[in-house]
Amino acid sequence: MVSCMDLNVNHFLYEVSRNLEQSRLVFEQFNTRSRIISPDEWLVIKRKALRRDNFDCPICLTSVRDDQRSVTLTSCSHIFHDTCLLTFESLAVSSQEQGAHNFCPVCRSSYQKDLLEDFDCRLSSTSETPSYYS
Repeated sequence: MVSCMDLNVNHFLYEVSRNLEQSRLVFEQFNTRSRIISPDEWLVIKRKALRRDNFDCPICLTSVRDDQRSVTLTSCSHIFHDTCLLTFESLAVSSQEQGAHNFCPVCRSSYQKDLLEDFDCRLSSTSETPSYYS
């Protein structure tokens, strides 16, 4: 009988831990969406993306460097062609519930995005002011 009680307590504690983790993730995603990212933070995000030294759009797998299309930077520091990300978002929204938000196609985190005008792949060129849009 004692071993039976131990199993129930362990299962109960496991469920509590799992529910707390899920709640924590929900609140983290809410905080990411509701906070506006400052221009200085966008600068840090862009530098992080440039340090990765990967300039291929993860959606269409072509380079964002030699292309005339606009480039979008996400708050999780991934770089996409703007049209590719918009298309991905439209397809993702059609499969999500009403009111759901977008998740990065690379890391699956909730994100904000910034359209980078005249995208330059050099670290020294990180002084532009972000153009916010969701």
